[in-house]
Amino acid sequence: LKEANTILRFSEEEITAIQRYLGFKHLNINILADFGLNTYQSLKDTAWSIDEDPEEIAQNIQDFVNLYSAMYKESKTSNPPHSILVRGTSNARIHSIQGKNLQFLSTTTSEAIAKTFSEYGDDAIAHMRVGAGVPFLDTTPYRSENVRDEFEIVLAPFCSTRVERGGTHNGYTHYQVIMQKTILEEKKPEELDALYDEIM
Repeated sequence: LKEANTILRFSEEEITAIQRYLGFKHLNINILADFGLNTYQSLKDTAWSIDEDPEEIAQNIQDFVNLYSAMYKESKTSNPPHSILVRGTSNARIHSIQGKNLQFLSTTTSEAIAKTFSEYGDDAIAHMRVGAGVPFLDTTPYRSENVRDEFEIVLAPFCSTRVERGGTHNGYTHYQVIMQKTILEEKKPEELDALYDEIM
């Protein structure tokens, strides 16, 4: 048991990756999972700061791996604090995760906080039902003391999803999003090898 706990303990690199993600690198890390030149250019056109230095991009890739590794460890040893989490988003973005999710998804246990992240004019609230086997990370222990506690739970990419539209209340369209086990776990070893070769 002592050896198992040592293996599951977060490494310094994983903790650093979490802190970078919570700081100012979440966009640059997130873009890696669903990378496309059109997405990259559209983000630049809307004045988002996107890393272009090869060393910084390499660090973002390593952070992505370490963040996912930390989530996988946490989900193997505990359950999310709540069975239903909430995400502030837009109607346009909610449809982009129908069927599968390819990015880290920030959620919260507070609907009031989620509403502050919805997109004005297209406001939507997603009620996330997280199934067993979905990697997650409770960010509370890693937040800076100078930052508002958003009760944030980050959900892993590569999960299968089902989106169901609910009603509209006070200007917010509500959705139920059911997240199931990761797409990667459904793949055969040879498929993962082919995916690795494609990424490289």
